[in-house]
Amino acid sequence: MKMFARLDQYREKVPLERWVARIAITTCYDRLRAQQRRPELRHADLSIEERERIDRVTADTSGESDVAAFAARELVEQLLDRLNPRDRLVITLLELEQRSVAEIHDVTGWSHSLIKVCAFRARQKLRKEWGRLEKQEARR
Repeated sequence: MKMFARLDQYREKVPLERWVARIAITTCYDRLRAQQRRPELRHADLSIEERERIDRVTADTSGESDVAAFAARELVEQLLDRLNPRDRLVITLLELEQRSVAEIHDVTGWSHSLIKVCAFRARQKLRKEWGRLEKQEARR
């Protein structure tokens, strides 16, 4: 919708695909800032120990799966809130939407190396934040 609303602003200085991609990226950034949350991480990116902890939280043991799923989602949102918008965007596109690095490059215009480095650092930050949250829970 934004692209069609701003079609009169397109000046053909850049390829149409880049112009549309830039609108999409800006829209995503705006959405990230407004929501201050993102959906879950990819389960395969977690260590075995982290997977087991999440599985325990989301396990349906007493028919309270909705409550456990909500708690797990809240936990994931807390973790993702601690990432900057660029890292969240890369993790979302790469891991949650299962897009390739080449597709992300086409959309954002960022280099393949930058995308990989952002994803790597974002995963490290998420693991670090997970550890902090666990320590806070252990103190309670």
